[in-house]
Parts: sequence; C-alpha cells; structure tokens
Amino acid sequence: MRLIVQIPCYGEQETLPQTLADIPRKIDGIDHLEILVVDDGSTDGTADLAR
Repeated sequence: MRLIVQIPCYGEQETLPQTLADIPRKIDGIDHLEILVVDDGSTDGTADLAR
C-alpha cells in the first residue's frame, strides 16, 4: 500500500522542519511513504526548505 502525506504550507519556514521530522518513515502495512509539501506562495523560504 502507498501513503501520501500532504502538508499544505504558507509561511511555515520555522515549523516545517519539525513537522517533517515528526512524520514516521516506516508504518506497518505501508510499502511506500511519500511526503508532499504544497506551498501556497510563501515568501519566507518555505518552498526552498521543502525542496
């Protein structure tokens, strides 16, 4: 099974690193985990950080 964790962001440069770190990388029953950060035009570097 595949799981996509979608994180909508706007101006989250300060909190995004911890949010990403808190997501478990292995979950029982999940073969593939993908994290999708959707930046909505932040100007604080959120998009660069997500990359």
